[in-house]
Amino acid sequence: MSSIALPVPPRAGPFAACFGLACAAVIAALLARHWANTGRTLLDTDDAMRLVQMRDWLAGQGWFDLRQSRIALAYESHWSRLIDAPLAVLYLGFQQFAGPAQAERLTRAVWPLIWIVPAIGAMCAIAWRCGGRPAALAALLIAVAAVPGYQQFMPGRIDHHNVQLALTLMVVAATIWCERRGWYAAAAGALSGLSLAIGFETLPYLALCGAAFALRFVFDRDGAGALRAYSIALAIAAGAFFFVSVGPQHWLRNLCDALAFNSAAAVVAGGAVLIGAAQIAPQSRALRLGAVVLAAGAAVAVIVMTEP
Repeated sequence: MSSIALPVPPRAGPFAACFGLACAAVIAALLARHWANTGRTLLDTDDAMRLVQMRDWLAGQGWFDLRQSRIALAYESHWSRLIDAPLAVLYLGFQQFAGPAQAERLTRAVWPLIWIVPAIGAMCAIAWRCGGRPAALAALLIAVAAVPGYQQFMPGRIDHHNVQLALTLMVVAATIWCERRGWYAAAAGALSGLSLAIGFETLPYLALCGAAFALRFVFDRDGAGALRAYSIALAIAAGAFFFVSVGPQHWLRNLCDALAFNSAAAVVAGGAVLIGAAQIAPQSRALRLGAVVLAAGAAVAVIVMTEP
């Protein structure tokens, strides 16, 4: 596997100019199509709830206090403050030269557009890895032509799905380029941990990327370094974002739709076994397969023992 010739990574130059123009074209088209709507509608209830959650935090609600008193029975949101914080930074920045209402409108318009750049960049990286420069240029053309399909990136979409989509694309790109740059594997793990802290909607795709690292290790002992870097970064990120996102009063609470004790413990347990397996890197393929199965079993066992 390690002997397969890899495309040369993209460098600054004509392609970078094309990339910049493509991103600018997509952003301009989305603004032209949807800017007016940002003054008339909040698109859907998810976007409205995210705006309320940001407002409450800026008004003094605690970082770990996600209760929504306006909803029956004082509903406690499971959404992460990891989205509220950058939204608040944008809002406060715009408020330096605009009133509160206009600052909110600008925040709701700009936030989803920011994520178009890493999303298209990751798409191009994936295409470049598969087919070189021609494939990446084709990906740029498709990205520009597909403007009507950017529903999650249109101005006003501030829930969290655009962030998840961009992060997932970046994880895929880092995964398939990990043979070219050693730190890409660590980036894939860290970005996976961040995505899980934001929400579980893209969990199947993140799991497939993790499986790619594990299977490469099974079939090629040279994949041990990438698996070790990925597993260490994922375990550290999941643990760190757990403590950043979950208040001490909820450290032992288990959830099925957000990063909590059960999911964080499962990631750390499985990651610990994979780190050990990659460190030992047995010569036998059967032993490497057994180690991967053991890691999966450890994660599943934690889930079974703690699942609500």
